[in-house]
Amino acid sequence: MINLLTYFFRHTNENVPFEKFSLAHISIIIFIALILVGIYKNSNIIENSENFKKALRLFLIFFVILEEFIYYYFFLKEPFSWDDLLPIYTCRIAQWAGFFALLFNEKDSFKTVNVYWGCIGGVLALISPDIYPYKFPHATVFCFFAKHFIIIICAAIFIFVDNYEFSKGQLKFMYEFANINLLVFLIFGYSTGANAGYLLYSPIFTGFFDSVNKIIYTIFVFAIYNLLIYIIYLLGSKWRKSIKEKAAI
Repeated sequence: MINLLTYFFRHTNENVPFEKFSLAHISIIIFIALILVGIYKNSNIIENSENFKKALRLFLIFFVILEEFIYYYFFLKEPFSWDDLLPIYTCRIAQWAGFFALLFNEKDSFKTVNVYWGCIGGVLALISPDIYPYKFPHATVFCFFAKHFIIIICAAIFIFVDNYEFSKGQLKFMYEFANINLLVFLIFGYSTGANAGYLLYSPIFTGFFDSVNKIIYTIFVFAIYNLLIYIIYLLGSKWRKSIKEKAAI
């Protein structure tokens, strides 16, 4: 058992990149997709069962704590950089927003951050994982997929079970919250060299983006963040409207 834990938390630099769209990667995506379909199909059952909702909420709260314990235990054992530990990426903030929304229940601001950044970051991260170069099983690989699993499942529960409303007021709040955080990320990134929020350089299409002027690249990333927020609002509000219209018939 001790040998397994030692291997799981190993710090040996293996430099083995995660293979995108490998059997393991596709299996994880299918697994999460099936759970999302299950939540959607059984949303009324979950909504009307207080015991099941409470058990699901407690499970996710516990899973966040477990994932964070594993993540920080790995990095605090050895020299680390602050960008490894601080919540300077949208997915990390979305995870904690989901955690506090589950913990306090019925807090729209936390749900809003999780829904918007969870849908954006969670999906994009699963399609194009940006993972530390270790072979699985490893703490960082587990934490990456566990974190994004939590983000997406929380968002699904808030949307399908809690009937989250995609209101203009919450959209305005999300724009303000997102852009203030992105500015903080940018200042932190320029001060420390950390690629906070991927505002300094892109983790994908590096050959193309490396040739782009850094200021133009940063403006482009800000624009994409804001555009994706609006797309989530547009899709969510139209879907919610169609649900209400069907219920009125």
